[in-house]
Amino acid sequence: MNEKGIITEEYYSAPASSAKKRMLVYTPPGYDGKKLPVLYLLHGIGQTEESWTEKCGAAEIFDEAVLSGAAEPFFAVMPNGRASEGGGIPGEKFGLEHIRVFMDFEAELMSCVMPFVESRYNIDAKRERRAVTGFSMGGYQSVNFGLTHLDKFAYIGGFAPAPAVDPESCAAEFLKDNGGVDLKKLIRLFYITNGTEETGGEGIFGEFAVYGRRCAEFAERAGLEFTYRTFDGGHEPRVWKESLRDFVGRLWK
Repeated sequence: MNEKGIITEEYYSAPASSAKKRMLVYTPPGYDGKKLPVLYLLHGIGQTEESWTEKCGAAEIFDEAVLSGAAEPFFAVMPNGRASEGGGIPGEKFGLEHIRVFMDFEAELMSCVMPFVESRYNIDAKRERRAVTGFSMGGYQSVNFGLTHLDKFAYIGGFAPAPAVDPESCAAEFLKDNGGVDLKKLIRLFYITNGTEETGGEGIFGEFAVYGRRCAEFAERAGLEFTYRTFDGGHEPRVWKESLRDFVGRLWK
């Protein structure tokens, strides 16, 4: 068996961009063409589709999990999480225009990214075989989008999710449109993390644990089984890396 998975560049069309947008797709070591589950992995506000592989060693984490047997073989899809021209940053990095394109990416993920990649790869498209997670702004996206589309995802994670995270409203929206369903039966994993320095720390990210705890408190009120963990560090790649390693080991159990 090959000891390393493969990262492939794919380009797809999206309404918000005149140029095709790029995503990265991970295929596990020794892939033999069988149908596999899929993880959608989203990045933070100043990052791109390359950030998980370049800053957090995602491919190495995936390889280790698959080769050790900690996780069954799976695909991972890393798109650019902005519904903008070419996935670029519109306006100021922390400006409302930029934040808006992350929010708008919900429709692009559902109607462009997922259909494209699931038509090109032998992905098991059952909701019980799909996971979504991300860090910071990507953590906001994964929690909000995942809970709004529980018909698509059974495994949801958020690593230091950003302030716009609103699990209560998103779950309520899904329940309104799908009356009578039981969230406890739909959600197989609800997983949240923060860095230890995101409580009482300095600067803009020093209290980011507020938003992670918001998610954990929602899960507790809803009666969900959930995991809330902290890892040493602040709002930074070493925390997201350890979060991903732990999250992947819990998938499809």
